[in-house]
Amino acid sequence: EEEPESEEEEEGDDDDDDKKKRRKKKQAKKAKKAAKKKKKQMMKRKKKQMMKKKRQQERQKKLRKKKKAFARKARSRATLGRARLLQFSQQWGGVLPGLTVYGKFDEAAYDAANPDVADSGLSGFEHFKEVGFWQGYLVPVKTRVGLFVGAWDAAAYLGKNGLDLPDPDRPPFHPDVASFRHFKQEGFEAGADVAISNCVAKYLLAKFRPGRYGNLHKQARAMARRPRPGKPNMKKYAAEHPEAAEDEDGPLHYFAFHGIKEGHEVWVKGRCGKFNKKFYKRRYGKKKPAKHYKRQGHKQKLNIKVKAPAMGPAGHYVHFGYEAGLAVPTGIPKLAAFRGVFSPECYAEHFEVEDGWEAWKEDPEQRMALTRVQLVGAGLRTECWPPGADEEEEEEEEEDQDIEFSDDEEGGDGDEDDEDDDDDDEGDDDDDGDEDDDEED
Repeated sequence: EEEPESEEEEEGDDDDDDKKKRRKKKQAKKAKKAAKKKKKQMMKRKKKQMMKKKRQQERQKKLRKKKKAFARKARSRATLGRARLLQFSQQWGGVLPGLTVYGKFDEAAYDAANPDVADSGLSGFEHFKEVGFWQGYLVPVKTRVGLFVGAWDAAAYLGKNGLDLPDPDRPPFHPDVASFRHFKQEGFEAGADVAISNCVAKYLLAKFRPGRYGNLHKQARAMARRPRPGKPNMKKYAAEHPEAAEDEDGPLHYFAFHGIKEGHEVWVKGRCGKFNKKFYKRRYGKKKPAKHYKRQGHKQKLNIKVKAPAMGPAGHYVHFGYEAGLAVPTGIPKLAAFRGVFSPECYAEHFEVEDGWEAWKEDPEQRMALTRVQLVGAGLRTECWPPGADEEEEEEEEEDQDIEFSDDEEGGDGDEDDEDDDDDDEGDDDDDGDEDDDEED
């Protein structure tokens, strides 16, 4: 009876072993399948990462290529711009160092400076947008103080319009690209201010400063004084009167015998005018000054004086300085001191008059249009965005400092010797008779 029970137990143990084996086999198969799946997923993920990395590398390669292209275009634009600026500065004056000008893009000035714009059939802005910017065309900016032409200043444009400089490793990479993209997409239409540096002033609007003009030109200082006695300058006289140079006895002899009678002007101590008979009569006590100077005075090389009123700096510029092309020193408040030459053409262009010189002479208090402008006074801040102050306030601030020369435009009262004295010496040049009332002297 005990043997069957043991057999049944053995059979039960065998079934348990089979179940365990099947379970282990199933678990192993499942684990193998999971491992295979995991491996497949890892391979897929790795492949995906590799593809992503490859795409990133390709994208970085494209970005680097694009960055290099933008940098190359920017360098090319700068090189072309320098060449155009050199050509423009040779015509209108040197570059104003350290000057940054803000203002509106002037299409009319752009068209006038670039004849090829009309041939292209595009407007000034369209031409600048399509061709001009990357070809280094200069940017004209018209401000309240004049018309300036210069190179596009990308960093200044971004700062003026509240934009940050671009990340050098992310598009648009370069400030030129970022600033130009903003300008052509929205800046021009919105009336944004452009910025230019390395500027040339086609013309600068500023008032005539008598004190500075007098300090700069010594001949103006001489004109501001009344004539002084001295020897006549025969070199200048002979240059102005060739017949005097041909006189056998010399120019002084010709002046004494013919020049005084004919009303010739002569230079004495930096002043030019006619022979002053009243001074000669008072100084030497002669009743007939011209006759005495002709017969004795010029031989004795006596001092003479000319008739000429004291003349202020503005009067000197109107009568002498403009024709001689003298530089006019001036300045703009809070900016700098400048020096240039008056241009009647630019004056007429800006103020829309026919004759710029005649118009300014009628109103010398009006601002002048100066070309071939030079910046003087190193170390001054020269950001040329017009300050917020009104022009009246600026005029008050623009007083000349450290000026030794008087700003008096009238030049003082006239000399009593400068009055017309021809009537007092009636018959003075009559050579009839050998007797002279002054011979005993």
